[in-house]
Amino acid sequence: MIPELPATMSAEILLKENAELRMRVACLEERCRELEEKVGKNSQNSSKPPSSDGYQKPCKNSNSPDHSDEAKLPLMVESAKLP
Repeated sequence: MIPELPATMSAEILLKENAELRMRVACLEERCRELEEKVGKNSQNSSKPPSSDGYQKPCKNSNSPDHSDEAKLPLMVESAKLP
């Protein structure tokens, strides 16, 4: 149970605690940003060697053909044959 404190004293304590918690949140947010950057690095966007990438399936390159375009190809060819 929380002991009863004078109103001014409890306000001072709460303001101090609030400031400490805000500082802690800022530190944790910075740490989170650092970890997210570290996780997002691989051999293609950093100086890490390819062997450090692990056995994950490589992400699709935006220049690689999309399988949905292959399904559209016969339709385009058929429509080109129309008189």
